[in-house]
Amino acid sequence: MGGACVAERGPGVATVRQKTPVRAASAGRPAVHAAAASLEWQSGSVAKPSAAAGGFEDAVRAVLGATGPGDVMSYGEVAAEAGYPGAHRAVGNLLRRVEGLPWWRVVAANGRLVPGSEERHARKLAAEGVVVVDGRVRSH
Repeated sequence: MGGACVAERGPGVATVRQKTPVRAASAGRPAVHAAAASLEWQSGSVAKPSAAAGGFEDAVRAVLGATGPGDVMSYGEVAAEAGYPGAHRAVGNLLRRVEGLPWWRVVAANGRLVPGSEERHARKLAAEGVVVVDGRVRSH
């Protein structure tokens, strides 16, 4: 299991700690931190997935379909696990336009909830046991 980091800031101090664990999209395929995956893809050590392999939307649906109550992923983690590292914005666009996906289980890399829908997002996550403090996901 992997997870993204959540930065916490205090007066003049910033700390980073592990966020809510992320369940891998399939057995044996750990969650990949979006920044690392993006750097690997940009450096050429990972091949860019082809659209012919099922398509971006199908791949994202598969990743989100593997999540369960209490699972939280960043947009970048979803993109990377779907085979499209660096496509975090495309994940957000897909969640905005396609109904029926568990959008509330996806947050920004820093744990921030969907801008403009923070209250609804927090209620959905809280119903699944996820701790939200000041508009950001916190680990339990």
